[in-house]
Amino acid sequence: MSLRWDRLDAGAAKVWSDLTNLLAEVDGTDEFYDPQDLAEELAESGVDPRKDTWAVRDGEQLIAFGQLRIRDGLNEGRVRAYLGGGVHPDYRGQGIGRQLMDRLEARAMDLSAERHPGVPLCLSVGGGLDSDPVRPMLVHRGYELVRYFHQMERALTGEQSPASS
Repeated sequence: MSLRWDRLDAGAAKVWSDLTNLLAEVDGTDEFYDPQDLAEELAESGVDPRKDTWAVRDGEQLIAFGQLRIRDGLNEGRVRAYLGGGVHPDYRGQGIGRQLMDRLEARAMDLSAERHPGVPLCLSVGGGLDSDPVRPMLVHRGYELVRYFHQMERALTGEQSPASS
């Protein structure tokens, strides 16, 4: 297997969305994204896709991605870096996620020092559900659970209003 590492760009938004949505389905996260949403993330203030994103391809297939986002301001006196990414289920367990995290963390440290010299950095990454396959890697790297989110739903009974049909 010969993997090619490059960067995400607006032209990759469709395959990036396809991979993201596959991961949402397989991992049960309900975090589905349209290509337009992902293309907008690349155009956010402070994001340089040539330095802050990674695309891992096997041939022409996007099999993994990583992205870094750092807020412009401080959060409780610290720089908060958001690390995101995913690896196609067929390619998990081969060290690709670890390599992505190595690159994301190094870039976060460099960018934090550049934008906010001397200010402490906090790396933030979603661990998702208890069953999330990335969680053991994150714990091994020293990440700790700091927050939970609960999604609650309720079925509605009765007729739909004409405006919603």
